[in-house]
Amino acid sequence: MLSVLLTLFILIVAISSTKKYIATFGDNGFSGQVIVDNGMVSVDLDLSSQPDFGLTIDYETCINGGLQWHIHSWLYENDTSEKLGQECGPSRTGGHYDPWNACGPASGNEYCATSGNADDEYACIATNDYEPNLSADPYSVEVGDWSGKYGYAILDNDTFSGSFSSFYEITPDDLALDDFSVVFHCNDGTRAFCAPLLPSSEDSESTLPSQVNQKAVIAKFNTLSDDSEIILLPDGTISGTIDAEEYYSEILVTGTPGCETYEYSIFNAKSGGTLDEESSINGAECLDSIGSQYDPTRQCLPWSMDENCMNGTKLCGDPSYEYECIYATGYRYNCAPGDLSGKYGVLEPSALKQIDDDGATLLPPTDSLIGKIMVIHCSKDDVEDLEALSCAMIQEYNTMNSTLDPDDGATTYSIMVLSMIISIAVFYL
Repeated sequence: MLSVLLTLFILIVAISSTKKYIATFGDNGFSGQVIVDNGMVSVDLDLSSQPDFGLTIDYETCINGGLQWHIHSWLYENDTSEKLGQECGPSRTGGHYDPWNACGPASGNEYCATSGNADDEYACIATNDYEPNLSADPYSVEVGDWSGKYGYAILDNDTFSGSFSSFYEITPDDLALDDFSVVFHCNDGTRAFCAPLLPSSEDSESTLPSQVNQKAVIAKFNTLSDDSEIILLPDGTISGTIDAEEYYSEILVTGTPGCETYEYSIFNAKSGGTLDEESSINGAECLDSIGSQYDPTRQCLPWSMDENCMNGTKLCGDPSYEYECIYATGYRYNCAPGDLSGKYGVLEPSALKQIDDDGATLLPPTDSLIGKIMVIHCSKDDVEDLEALSCAMIQEYNTMNSTLDPDDGATTYSIMVLSMIISIAVFYL
């Protein structure tokens, strides 16, 4: 019985294993691969044949200063063969993959004011101030702009190889949602060669790296209860407990309507606010300390106040635009970085809420959150104006200012996943 269970367990894991995505070059006199694994991209090019890529500019001019390389779309139907030159043009591979509205001049995002979107009335986000800097601000660079993240592919003896990783890097699960490609450009931007990113038979080997040189942070809601707090770790783990039962009961007694469910998200601090690290604040007094909703990717959260969010929550004034967070495997980029409840679930204030999750959660750089404010608030669907249940300043975490070991969250989550897998295995017995 046990051996059967273990066998089924292994089979389930094997079936569900994530596969690497690979773009392969080899049919046009040169060879190479670009491999996407969890949080890692590896490239290996051999251009020793010095191909002309079907271009009017010569090989040396093309590679001088390094090749640009990006994630694009793949708009060929039923054709997975690599392409050269004009066959990699915008009509076939679109622009750079840019779900977070970073908006470089070659972005494929419909809301970026690129030359290709010149006639689109809802393309309002400027591209002339695009300055990618992954280490300083991961939202300043397009998700698909690999040369903006890691540098141009500078050839040495006509070859280039390297592996690059980031907490914010695309994963095979993200690529599974659509048809993507890798496009290499000459140094001047001319498209030289491209190939689709396709699922391979190779299992994923890497794990998502943690954020680099970032601290664990905590928001303590001690005016709700002594143990109410949320901890964010640089590896993407969130752990915490929110116990608002007592306070919520009090506001209902006073006749304050309250909300059946509450969201929690990150806000910027208002200058001159009274909130400090020592104590959270409950209710309407929060409004004296919180500014706009933290929205670095311009996804137009209800209280974002970003200049590109018009008519409240309409990006570039597009009446059809709706922010929607569906945080699941492969949908990581459609949630605004500070929308925590969109990723981890809303709070029911009449019940204890345990928050435990780890993995590819794309938390903002945790150091950048210190001094910002975590707010538990009603949903925009329930109220017109911002109504807060409680707010707490985000500060650096240490064991002296917390009642929780953050590793408990990851442990709980791992046990839950293992239990689910075993339950599935038992079901098939």
